[in-house]
Amino acid sequence: MNADLLKIDGSFIRNIVSNSLDYQIVASICHLARMKKMRVVAEYVENEEIREAVLSLGIDYMQGYLIGKPQPLIDTLNEIEPIRESA
Repeated sequence: MNADLLKIDGSFIRNIVSNSLDYQIVASICHLARMKKMRVVAEYVENEEIREAVLSLGIDYMQGYLIGKPQPLIDTLNEIEPIRESA
């Protein structure tokens, strides 16, 4: 099985701004993922500082309360339906 997406656990992301070791671990993971031509997802993007750090590392996708709070699938579908209709 070939993976094309790598998700970095929030336990590494949550302290990426204040902990240089976590930052270096995430940077290394991103480097390895790029070598394997994988896209990267960061969990636990909870504030603007974390978002900026994640962007600086070239991470492709973000998850967390800053991006959007968890909600039922039907609510998400209802939110995107008007966008799909206008496209």
